[in-house]
Amino acid sequence: MSEAIDFLNLLFADTQDHFLIWTLPDGMSYWFTDPGNAATRVEALVAEKRDVYVGCGLSPRAMGSKNRCPAAEISGIVGVWADVDVADAVHTKKNLPPDDESALALINGMGLAPSVIVSSGHGFHAWWLFKEPWVFDGGEDREKAQSLVASWGYTLMSRAKEKGWTIDSAFDLARILRVPGTMNRMVASDIKPVTILSQSDARY
Repeated sequence: MSEAIDFLNLLFADTQDHFLIWTLPDGMSYWFTDPGNAATRVEALVAEKRDVYVGCGLSPRAMGSKNRCPAAEISGIVGVWADVDVADAVHTKKNLPPDDESALALINGMGLAPSVIVSSGHGFHAWWLFKEPWVFDGGEDREKAQSLVASWGYTLMSRAKEKGWTIDSAFDLARILRVPGTMNRMVASDIKPVTILSQSDARY
C-alpha cells in the first residue's frame, strides 16, 4: 500500500475537497477527503483484482457510487498532467512512441521537471504539481484551469507530432489515471504493476 498512500498524499494531503477512486470492470466510484482512508480502500480493491484509477480533478462533494464528477462541476486541480502510451500489442493506436525511453524523453522534454512520473503498465503518466491545490472560485477559474491543462496537453501533442508520434488528448478536467501500487489488468495474460517511477520536489 505504500506507493498508493505516498501518491495520494502527494496529490491530496493539502485539500479538503473530495477526490475520486474509480474501478474497472465494475465502474464503481469511491469518494474520499483523506488519502490514508483512500489508500486502505485501494489496497482492498487490488486484492479484489480491480483496475484502480484516481480522478485528476477535485469534486465539491461525493457524487455517489456509480457517478463520476463531470468536468463542468470539477472544483479544483492539484496540478497538470500528461498520459503517454508506448507502442505495445495492447494498444490499437498507431504511431505511439516506440519505447519507454522515447516516451520518457517526451515527458522530460517539456521544459519543467515533472513532480512525479508513474509507470502505468503500458506507458506513463506524469504530474506537474502546484505548490498548493487550485480550488476554484466559480466557473471562470474552472475555465482558466481547463485552458491551462489543455494548453499543456496540446504542447505535448505538438512535440510528439514533430517526431511522428500520436498521444491521447488526456486533458479534460474529469480525466482518470491509474493509481500506483495497483495492477494494470488490461491483458489478463500480461498483468503489469503500476508504480512510481520517479518523484521530485518540483512544484509550480
